[in-house]
Amino acid sequence: MASSAKKLSKNYRLAATAALIFSFAVFYLGTNHFSIFSAHTLPLFDWEKSIPFLPGTVIFYLLAYLQVILVFYLADKPDLKKIFRGMLGLIIFHGLFFFFYPTAYPRPSLPLDTSVLSRLGYQLIIFFDKSGNCFPSLHVALSLFSSLALGKKSLSLKITFFIITALAVASTLTLKQHYFVDILGGLATAIIFYGIFIYEPRRKD
Repeated sequence: MASSAKKLSKNYRLAATAALIFSFAVFYLGTNHFSIFSAHTLPLFDWEKSIPFLPGTVIFYLLAYLQVILVFYLADKPDLKKIFRGMLGLIIFHGLFFFFYPTAYPRPSLPLDTSVLSRLGYQLIIFFDKSGNCFPSLHVALSLFSSLALGKKSLSLKITFFIITALAVASTLTLKQHYFVDILGGLATAIIFYGIFIYEPRRKD
């Protein structure tokens, strides 16, 4: 019986991961590559303009994708459906936003002295991800949501995930992928969807 339940849990984790990847492909990549509306640009703060372009931080940007997948294999079984519904909701909400109000960031050219690994990582991003779908940042939203979703796990694991989120957020600026306002939007939607799907207020004894 225990073996059957464990197998069912494993199958759900795999199915949820596959479903989210498919949803991401439709609602993010689909709107990114086949938008019917013209993309808007947003204003840049002066301090944003002064942030250097650091292709080497691509590793932190890519870690967020791994983080989103890992949360399904680290979270407790009772939380899996909540996490899945929350992430699916985030992807669909952002996808609709991207479809009706696409925004784009003017990407710079890679510096000539960019290392081979950094160049490959960055080229991988821009191959799949055009410069649109900026506001609000789904990248930031999914990363923070993943960290918040592990609220019942060990302190060391939670700290590790929040560090990854912080690095991923910073990398969206150093890779010139997002405006600062995109980050604020992504943080806000992550917190809202966490509150709707996962957060449980402590009961008073």
